[in-house]
This record gives sequence, structure tokens and C-alpha cells, in this order.
Amino acid sequence: MRSANLFKEGQVTNKRGNDMKRLMNKEDREIKKETAKEVSQKILEYRKKISDEAYLDHAINRIATDLSHYLTK
Repeated sequence: MRSANLFKEGQVTNKRGNDMKRLMNKEDREIKKETAKEVSQKILEYRKKISDEAYLDHAINRIATDLSHYLTK
């Protein structure tokens, strides 16, 4: 019932018009690249782990095992 009341009052159409104006604004719709000023310690740890072939094989096997268990439930 609430949506019907909003439509009668014209609030829904006004909101939609404002949203469309915002979406069409060229400055805000472009994806901006943000560079990290500092790489966190956690990211450095993951990069070190991924560079190790044994860890990478272990991680892939673990993901495959978890996925197969999930799919067979």
C-alpha cells in the first residue's frame, strides 16, 4: 500500500528522475583507478606464499576438495 501512495504523490517518479540524472553524470560514472600508497603486510605475505609452487599446489587441491564436497552435498 505504501508504494501505491508514493506513486500517487509523484515521489517515485521524482526519485527515479534524480537517480537517472546522477547516473548520466559523466564525471561520476567513469571508474577511477586508485593506487595504494602503501602495500599492507598481509598482501606481502600472500605474494610470498603464492610464489611458492608447493603452497600453490596445496591451495589448489584444498579449493578443489572443498568445492567437490560442496557440490556432492
